[in-house]
Parts: sequence; C-alpha cells; structure tokens
Amino acid sequence: MSVTFQDDATAVMANIRNLFAQTIESRCRPGSGLPEICEGFGIHRKLAWQLTKVAYGDDPFFAARYMPSQKGVESWVRSAAERGVDAQLLAGVLESSIKFENLVETHAGSRTAMDMLLESCVAEPSEGIDTRWRQRAFEGNSYVWGVQARTMLGCSILAPSANQLGWFDMAQARGLIDLRRTRPDTRWLIGQSTVRREGVGSDLPSREPLDAEAARKAGGVPVLGNFTSDPLPSLERREADAGVVLDELLPGEIGQSGQVTVTTGEIVRNVSPAYAMDEGDHAHFGLGVSTPAEIMISDHFVHKDLFGTVHRELCVFSEVGRPFTFDEQDRLRVPEQIQHLGNGLSNVHSPDAPGYAKLLRYAFSKCDWNPADFALYRVRMAYPPLATSVMIRHELPEPPDWLEA
Repeated sequence: MSVTFQDDATAVMANIRNLFAQTIESRCRPGSGLPEICEGFGIHRKLAWQLTKVAYGDDPFFAARYMPSQKGVESWVRSAAERGVDAQLLAGVLESSIKFENLVETHAGSRTAMDMLLESCVAEPSEGIDTRWRQRAFEGNSYVWGVQARTMLGCSILAPSANQLGWFDMAQARGLIDLRRTRPDTRWLIGQSTVRREGVGSDLPSREPLDAEAARKAGGVPVLGNFTSDPLPSLERREADAGVVLDELLPGEIGQSGQVTVTTGEIVRNVSPAYAMDEGDHAHFGLGVSTPAEIMISDHFVHKDLFGTVHRELCVFSEVGRPFTFDEQDRLRVPEQIQHLGNGLSNVHSPDAPGYAKLLRYAFSKCDWNPADFALYRVRMAYPPLATSVMIRHELPEPPDWLEA
C-alpha cells in the first residue's frame, strides 16, 4: 500500500523539526530570538527565521512551508560545525534535508507545487495563504476572461412578506465597482438571479426594480441610477431557462478609460416560506462569483421577526461541475467567517464600496423598512474564487402553531 502525502510529510517533518530544534538549542537557550540565533551560528537573519519557523511552528505542514533550500541547510551546517556542534547531529540534519528534497520530488515535482500541497493540508486555513493563491488566480482570470472589478458587492434584505403569511420578501442590491474590460470584445454577465422553490409550486416570485425609471432607460436591467456610472453603460437584460434572469454589460472601451460601476436593485415578493416545509430544510443566501474581483462584500440583513435564533455558517460551493449546488461534496474550505455587525446601518461603511451606506438608505427607504429592525451579517473575501457560490446557510425553523392552524 502506497504511503499518502500526508503520512510521508508528517514523518519527514517530525524528524526535521526534532533535529533542527536540537541543533538550535546546542548553541542557543530555548526561546532565543533571531538576533541570538544569528550570532550563535553566524548566519543571516532570513535563514535564522526559516529555521525557527520549521523547528517551532505549531503545524508541521505550515512549518514545512519555511524549509530552507538544500544550499541554505548546508550553509547552516558548515557554520555550526565551525562552532563545535556535534558532527553526528549535523549529519542527521543534512540527511533530513535530503529526505525533504526527496519528498518534494516524489509527491510534488517542484517547490511551488509542494507549497500548494502543504498549505492545503494545514489544520486551520489561513486567510493570508488563501489570499496569496487567489490573487494569482485573479490576475490570470482577468487576462483570460477580459474583465476585472475592484469590488463585487452583494446585499440581501429579508423581511416578512407584505401579503403572504409565513413567507418573506427580499430586496437585493448587486454591484460591480470599478469594472474594467481588458479585451475590447468582452460582453460580460453583471447579474444573475434565480429563485428555486422545490416542492412549493411552479410560480416564480414577482420582481420589481427599486429604481423603475432607471430600469426603463436601461432596457429592463434594474440599475440604480444614482449609484451607476453616468453616462449609463450599454446593458442588456434577457431571460434564460429555469427562471434565470441575466443582465449583461455590452462591449466597450478597455482599460481605465472604459472603467464603469454598475449597481442593480430589485425587490422580490414572496420569495419562499420562512419556515421548514420538511424536516431539515435549510436556507441559503449569498452571491454567485462569476467576475474576477479584488474584494467581495456580501451583506445579509435579516428582520427581527424572521428565523429566530438560528445558527448561520459560511459555505462556499464549487459550481464547476454542478451549477446551483448546495451539496457538501462540492463545498470548498475557506478561512473567512461570517461577521455579525449588529443592527441597522451604523457598521456598513467600507472603503471598498464608496457610497454604500447611502445606497442602503435608499434601498430601505424604497421598501419602507426601518433598518433598525434588521440584523446585519457580512462576508468579506479577498479575491473570491470564480465559479463558486458564497452562501450564508442556516436551518429553517419549524412552523409555529399559529401558522399551521
């Protein structure tokens, strides 16, 4: 039976970490800082930093990310030998370094690929690590797809239905801030809405633009006129199958001279029941990521009379194989968490979305809802991965007796 990468790396790193720690402590007291280690071995600060990360890091996979090159280890061993460190111990250090290089060759083929394997196996995902890899993807995707945005913005505001007991209405705003085309022939999807209510009936909820006049001028695309570039970019709305509505930006000028901000807003009436129809029913609210963006902000406002004290969790689902999937086998691990930012609009401000508070005040006003009655839950993600849906999920409560009656 072949040895897995995880098992092989764990064994190799356990030996390396033990030998590195013994060698460091042969010249320096435990807990010594970088200056003492540099002086004790006559090595430069970067190498000393790498050695301490490997020897004393909490997670062996994370520690392996800092493993010095073979030349770096050999340099350390020479300096240590000159300072009288035990020859047998140093021979073990050299041998362990060779075993690490063999580990790279066997399982990865290159150090870059090795870093990817190691960082995917750490016990706790790191936002810094994820951001670095996602940024690489963002840059490549911006070139491949011909478009990029500074900020992808999404907001859902949920309130009890105005005319159907036990259901809820939803106002939603979507925005691409500082959107640039990098190819002149790019036609780009800026918004996609889908409502799926399995087992509840075939009628789709009614949709109304928050800014009816601006939507009329935009051919039905529900733009928010005061929060979209002037002059209005060329847009088109069309319907697809299964209740999907597509809003698209048409080709235009590339680069900064063609940079635009497009914000849309609708209120959707009678979205779905606010209670479980079947045991274990869950609700999902969020954004589909289809545009390369530097930052994604997804806000979720919930009225005080909806859902009770449910537990919310962040779920990111891959849509590469199956669109609109909420299956656990399609779920991706991410380090971000849901932020509960209190009630109302006091904490909505963000440098990534200038004028966002004003936009929200407009949306609440158009719906005649009081922001103080709504709790805010936010997901902020740097370089969100394409072909995913970023969702806030929670279990739906059981119907109350008064509703069943």
